[in-house]
Amino acid sequence: MNMIAKEQLNSESNPIDIMIMVLIIAVCMSGATIIFSYRIYLIWAVALLMLFKSRNRCIYINRSFIVFIILTIWMGLGIIYTQDMVATIKFFSIYLSCCLILSRPFDEKIYLRIMNAFEIIAIIAAISIIISVFIQDMVPNNFMFFLSRTYEQTISELQGGAYSGFIGERSEAAVIMNIALALTWGNYFTKSASNKKMLVLMFILYIALMLTGKRTLFAISVIIPIFFIMVSKQGKRKIYIIGATVVLGIILYLLSTNIDALSNLLLRFQDSDDYLTMNGRERLWEVAINMFKDNPIYGSGIGSYNAIANDSGIRFGNGDLWIYQAHNVYYQIFAETGIIGGTIYLSLLSSVFISAFKLFKRLTDLSVIHQKMLYFVIYMQLLISIYGFTGNWIYYPNQIMIQVVTLSMMIFLIHTYKGKLHQ
Repeated sequence: MNMIAKEQLNSESNPIDIMIMVLIIAVCMSGATIIFSYRIYLIWAVALLMLFKSRNRCIYINRSFIVFIILTIWMGLGIIYTQDMVATIKFFSIYLSCCLILSRPFDEKIYLRIMNAFEIIAIIAAISIIISVFIQDMVPNNFMFFLSRTYEQTISELQGGAYSGFIGERSEAAVIMNIALALTWGNYFTKSASNKKMLVLMFILYIALMLTGKRTLFAISVIIPIFFIMVSKQGKRKIYIIGATVVLGIILYLLSTNIDALSNLLLRFQDSDDYLTMNGRERLWEVAINMFKDNPIYGSGIGSYNAIANDSGIRFGNGDLWIYQAHNVYYQIFAETGIIGGTIYLSLLSSVFISAFKLFKRLTDLSVIHQKMLYFVIYMQLLISIYGFTGNWIYYPNQIMIQVVTLSMMIFLIHTYKGKLHQ
């Protein structure tokens, strides 16, 4: 946050850009608050506002944007043969809206304001998560009006040893903590803020992330910085970063083994047979694999997994219909869009990584601001790709929008440095 010059933030922005920015932030960072149920409508609103953006702005055409459009078109064609028409139309409308969002570039200051807002909201959320450990009835007794969940759901989560603070749901909170960590590590590696300040902030964010009990998202948040350290070209500073990271890791581990509220994360690394744990997900994956075998070329239609899973007997423990997807993006995208759609999605991920690492090789040519943006993009793309093996990233509106924001930043950076990339 310190890296942003005051004149950049104080400069005037197009009112439409401001409205778009506010809506994007609301979609990405709202968690399980009262905004939760309106995310799709907010995405549609953003797409509509994009039509009113200045027409003198050109569309930045590059490989990633083209692949995203092709993927969206293929999803739309699934309407012809889908086994869940309502779900397919819903997802197609979301991705079509995202195509419009990607079609017009933002000013640099809009991206900076979005990152600032992400960081501020995440810090507030992290503090509320930590406070919830000591005052467990804070949210259920005082802030239920702010959440879309029921009192019983909130209490059940707390009794299970998971904390989400004002965000209202632990998975949502864990994603938001990772967004903040992506920005904080970007600050740290680009030296755009005090090292001590960044280490303190990382400590708070990692504690909050551990308290959510989301093991995979926590593991990823550890793996990605290690990757950054390995590829870092910062010489002597690299040794300091490694040392600081090791110390931070030791402190977090010691706390997690001695504080009950933090030990929940370690306990969750032990599998059970629930569908929401690793062993239980094998049944969910089996359904997706069978879907692919039935329709290997075209798939069963984007968004059709839940309907087919319920027809296959998948249920919650209380007998309710299953609504939480396959918990593996790769199995599900191939099952729903066939080998054609699955290959297109993998091409999208590959194209973003290729462009990102081309820029990373020229890191010293980038301004500090753009370096931080690039670290954020790479962190989030690695998160999306790794979490895809156990999560549902491309099926939740907020996570889709987060991916679109990072893709939009990538397109902006490629356009800004296209001359240097071809040298």
